[in-house]
Amino acid sequence: MEEEKNVTSGDKENGKEGTDFWPAFWNSRPAIFFLLLVGILIGVVIMLILKGYSGDIANLLLYVSLAFFALLLLLFVAVRYLKNRFNRLVFGSEDVDYSKTIAEAQTFTNSLIAYVVDRLPQSYKGDRTIAKNLFYFLGNFLVWGRLRNWWWNWVLGLFVAIGGLAGTLLLVNQNELLQNQNQLIKNQMSLEEASRRGTLVMLMSNIFDKVDREIEAQKEKIKVVTDSTKFKLSQSLIGQIAALSQAFKPYRFMDGDTLINKPLSPERGQLLVTICGLPLDTSTISKIFNRTTFESADLREANLTDFSLKGVNLGMADMSRARLVNVNLFHANLYKARLNHADLTFAKLSRANLRWADLREAFLIMADLNNAILYRANLRKANLDMANLSDAYLGYADLKEAFFNRAVLSGSDLNNANLSNSQGLTLTQIVKASNLYNCVLPNEVNVKKLKKEYSGLFKKSTIEILD
Repeated sequence: MEEEKNVTSGDKENGKEGTDFWPAFWNSRPAIFFLLLVGILIGVVIMLILKGYSGDIANLLLYVSLAFFALLLLLFVAVRYLKNRFNRLVFGSEDVDYSKTIAEAQTFTNSLIAYVVDRLPQSYKGDRTIAKNLFYFLGNFLVWGRLRNWWWNWVLGLFVAIGGLAGTLLLVNQNELLQNQNQLIKNQMSLEEASRRGTLVMLMSNIFDKVDREIEAQKEKIKVVTDSTKFKLSQSLIGQIAALSQAFKPYRFMDGDTLINKPLSPERGQLLVTICGLPLDTSTISKIFNRTTFESADLREANLTDFSLKGVNLGMADMSRARLVNVNLFHANLYKARLNHADLTFAKLSRANLRWADLREAFLIMADLNNAILYRANLRKANLDMANLSDAYLGYADLKEAFFNRAVLSGSDLNNANLSNSQGLTLTQIVKASNLYNCVLPNEVNVKKLKKEYSGLFKKSTIEILD
């Protein structure tokens, strides 16, 4: 019996300690900081999820906070002026001692809790005393102990929280509006830039009128003029064309209903096409290309077939889907040029700078890429059948999945080519090359085994280079 008493008293003490811990914890500063951090975390997560609807949510919360505030005013007025009527209706008397009433209600709920806990099923193995104390504490903490102040504090706190959240969302919405406004300003500036280019286009028209007059003057001095007759331009006129190309700076403009991502210069593209269409001799074309720039020119879907563009500067130009069959781009600058889906069949790209160029799904059938620099060029699904890649540098170039089921270098000549660190190149593609003499292959390729099995690929061949 004495042991049972000790056990019972120990259990009571443990239960008391357990029940006393939680009130002390929730009233402590760590609990406040913990709840604050949890609230901030939940708020941030909700803000990220509902970021796109911040404006609508802010308006909704403002309406809710106003309605809540109006409800509080109505309740205050009702409690203030209808207190006696409420007491008489509920308690039968206007003079009610609320402290005594709350104490009686608390005693009743405690008795009800004790009654329910004592009649829990026998399968319940927990300490019933701890359960009672826990429910007593929860009832006192949530209802009775702070009935006079706690509910009003909670209500006012909720009102302040809703107002603060609405203000925060309005601030976020305002920032988004400012960003949109800045974007609209940038778009407007781009459109104004495009309109300003109209005057430059008129200047280009005047310059080419002068070109026509110079050509006509030379025709009058020549007895027989054929379609193959070429003409020269004065240094003054070449200088004006060069200055015009510098003025046609790239900018962002509307392409249909959307603003293009990267700045381009349609005027430089038009200038290049116009020059290529003139019957000018090689010397004049060379002087023009040496002094002019066509960087970021918009040449999408342009037709430059059979044109000579030796040494032209087309860095970062967009020539996607352009027709460049048999075009001469010897020693041309095509740094970061977009040539995806372009037709470069028979194109002469010897010594061309194609660093970081986008050549995805481009047709390079029988193209001359001798000594071309294709560092980090994107050649995915490019058709390189019979292309001459002798002495070309393809370090870190992406050569994966060339032209669907066809090999990347099917029939290509890789004499002295550098394929070190190229990506996506398989052994099946390599062995379909026509020649691998002195070719620097990717690091993962077993060169000794390859030379043993395909010794004919490593014999020296003679290749005619066309400049």
